[in-house]
Amino acid sequence: MDSHPTNKLFTPKTLVEVPSRKNTEPNSDGTKLLYNETESLFLVDGSQVKYWKVMDIATGESTRAPVDEKAYEARWLPEEPNIIIALVPCFDNSGNTHVIVYDIQKPESKWYAGRIYSKVTTLSVKCLKDGRFAFVVYGDVGINGELQNTKNYRKPTCTGLVYDIDEVRYLNQYIKPNQRRSIFYSILTKELKPEGISWKLLGGLHNALANTDLEPMAYTISEGGIAFIAGDRGEADGGWPLTPKDMRFAPNGKTLYVTAEEHARVSLYKIDLQLRTKPEMLFRGGYVDSIHLLGKDGRQLLITSSTFVDGSLYSIVNTDEGHESRVLSSVTGHGARLGITMSQFSEIYFKGSGDHNVHAWMVKPSHFDESRKYPLAILVHGGPVSSWKDQWNLGNHFAMYAEQGYIVVAPNIAGSTGFGMEFQNDQRLTLVAIRDSFGGRPYDDLVKCMDYLEKNPNIDINNAVMIGESYGGYMVNWVQGHALGRRFKAMVCVSGIFDLAVYWLESDGCNTADIRYFFSGSEILWENYEMLQRFNPARPDLLPNWKTPMLIVHGDKDYRTPVTGAIAAFRTLQNLGTPSRLLLYPDEGHGNSKLANILQRHREVLAWINKYTGIAEEEVVPREDELESKIREKGYLGPDWGHVDHLKDVSEANRW
Repeated sequence: MDSHPTNKLFTPKTLVEVPSRKNTEPNSDGTKLLYNETESLFLVDGSQVKYWKVMDIATGESTRAPVDEKAYEARWLPEEPNIIIALVPCFDNSGNTHVIVYDIQKPESKWYAGRIYSKVTTLSVKCLKDGRFAFVVYGDVGINGELQNTKNYRKPTCTGLVYDIDEVRYLNQYIKPNQRRSIFYSILTKELKPEGISWKLLGGLHNALANTDLEPMAYTISEGGIAFIAGDRGEADGGWPLTPKDMRFAPNGKTLYVTAEEHARVSLYKIDLQLRTKPEMLFRGGYVDSIHLLGKDGRQLLITSSTFVDGSLYSIVNTDEGHESRVLSSVTGHGARLGITMSQFSEIYFKGSGDHNVHAWMVKPSHFDESRKYPLAILVHGGPVSSWKDQWNLGNHFAMYAEQGYIVVAPNIAGSTGFGMEFQNDQRLTLVAIRDSFGGRPYDDLVKCMDYLEKNPNIDINNAVMIGESYGGYMVNWVQGHALGRRFKAMVCVSGIFDLAVYWLESDGCNTADIRYFFSGSEILWENYEMLQRFNPARPDLLPNWKTPMLIVHGDKDYRTPVTGAIAAFRTLQNLGTPSRLLLYPDEGHGNSKLANILQRHREVLAWINKYTGIAEEEVVPREDELESKIREKGYLGPDWGHVDHLKDVSEANRW
């Protein structure tokens, strides 16, 4: 067995137990944050608990909000800095929804403002000039154009679904024929009565798109009504090479704040709409998830983001000159609570196929020793129009592999986003980099990557593994049939593609437009069969080459890359006598969504690659003396993610 030490803290179990924070929103006066926190209880029964919490922006301290735990949406009421409105499933399991209002200064009080006879989502509320509130949600539309409760809808005794168009499945579910969603609205009022305050929805919900065939993709509320997007989006002829992801107007309407991806990060930019100057960067580092105005003057923004070492990061950014920023909260203490640091992560560039340079992340173990060689783990991202970015990644966290004793390299191969339009695509969305080269230029980049890494004195190039998911899984299968596949001791294919031609007919997301996106020639598959076969891992001349031990991971409800491809690949390996294993999830779709399954998958993957690289397989539990030393040195946190001083003794910390 390999004698490389492994990190005693950052294991798969530690990774999935890091709390997640979502649905973050500041109140109207910029003094408090509302957010939803999920914690895992693998120490108890493997379940999850979710809490709504309120953070004091001045101190960074959080307390439980007086919001029902089952509330699936909650937000502050505008102009009411202490009032929260939430959507809560009715307790009778009817599929209906309670609208409940809470006052954080009076935790014992709550008001049932109304009952909606369906499940609704995407709540938005705006204060109107008369002091009332516009209340807007998404909901399912019935045949009569009114809100429909699909749970209580009387189901026929037969179960067949009839389709006249090819939109049949999406990700992990079937699309119900003729099911539509619309925007529904009402008015929320605050009434002052002798017995106290009362909050009420006036009347029922009204369909904003009644008597139309429109189906909205997004909406916002203005003083004059509801603005929404429906139909195809146009394309601007602007000169900015980046593509905005999220955006927010300043209160004066003259400035726009946007996020955009560039060089494996998603940063925050400021655009002066009057001067039409070049966008100015306000915040760079990691992946900015969302932008929120903090207070009413627009001089500060709240940014939610993540990095390789920050599972959830809250920062406050000044929009004036200087653009100073300060960290409000990091759920992982910038990695200190996990025993990892950003110093382990570096960026490299190597010459790829053609004349372009390829970016890659390189991650070393925290216990890295310059005098030693380490096994290599190559990770291939999905997409292919995607990238490896500096962000928290529960499904593929580079440091999890590095802490096992690997040097991890994650290349942003041809087709990756954020590295210039020519590297990914031109402005007409024709993929220059990989069009008619689905397994060409990306494969060549991987070959060049291995050649480049062979010169690294700390990498044992003859002890390498490859892991890929989705398109990355396709690439693992493609590499198996070629010479590059023999350079790996083991491979892992997650949600991959086996037979490319069959995939284009079976996948949920593949239609004529998608095929044109990647391949020239006829849009009819059998008329373009030669092109598809050119990059097909299941080609008869390639399958006999599948000799590298491989683990295949797939979800039975995966309708993006159907599970039949995984079974076919596994059977191929078995028939060839190649060491192989199939990890199948009957209840999962395209990737794992359940934390217990994510944990199992990580453990199975590590056990598989460690077996063939010679690294110890066990998930090491620290000795008490080692843990006590680390706690004193760095102040690691315990199971409640509060300060370790709250723990009774070291043995309690040892159980995380």
